[in-house]
Amino acid sequence: MANRPLVLVRLRPAILVDARMRKRQVPEDQRHPAPLTIGLGPGFIAGGQVHLAVETAWGEDLGRLI
Repeated sequence: MANRPLVLVRLRPAILVDARMRKRQVPEDQRHPAPLTIGLGPGFIAGGQVHLAVETAWGEDLGRLI
């Protein structure tokens, strides 16, 4: 818990959505601040940094759970 932002420690969210859309940065592991974490945008891997990843690139897979 030492690495978590204080707001996450106090709120203890059930779900965390990371939608920062950082194109050039590798997302950090987001699986521990909440029981369910969802990543929107490039670089997220379900089971890697988040529990669920959502495709945000234009095309027929837009919005698809990865």
